[in-house]
Amino acid sequence: VERACNELGIRNVSRFYEVESDYYEWELQRRAFRLVAPSIDHLCKSVIFENTRCIHDNIDGMYVGSINTQKLMNFVRGLKNKSISKKNYNFRVADAEKSIELTGFENNGVSPIGMNQKLPIIVAKSITELKPAVFYLGAGHVDWKLALPIKNFIDVTRCLITDLV
Repeated sequence: VERACNELGIRNVSRFYEVESDYYEWELQRRAFRLVAPSIDHLCKSVIFENTRCIHDNIDGMYVGSINTQKLMNFVRGLKNKSISKKNYNFRVADAEKSIELTGFENNGVSPIGMNQKLPIIVAKSITELKPAVFYLGAGHVDWKLALPIKNFIDVTRCLITDLV
């Protein structure tokens, strides 16, 4: 992930944090405090979704809160001008094995930066509204987290943004 940040030209605005091995056993507020995050809303998670009705659709989604998969499906369909029938879409969270295959990262370490395969990245619109405009995400290993300014992330990844909540 650090190498990918260098290649993307965002290493100078990236902050990496090594966290304790029991980090994911902590309450969200303690995690935010550990990372010096402004709020728990700034703690984001990358989730790999797969379309179980099409072997070509894998998406890296980033969110705050839960994801409305109906909104995700409508958004993805809209990218193809709704030319593909709804019956060809069924998004679900990819199992751990598939996620590792696509990203190279274990659970709780998944990062949209430095993945094994280039996947479309969809960011929840609510993330773009965070103040201050920085978010914290996996950095390629369960014990590492990454803080990035949201604008820099959007600029270098050319991610898609939509309402997913």
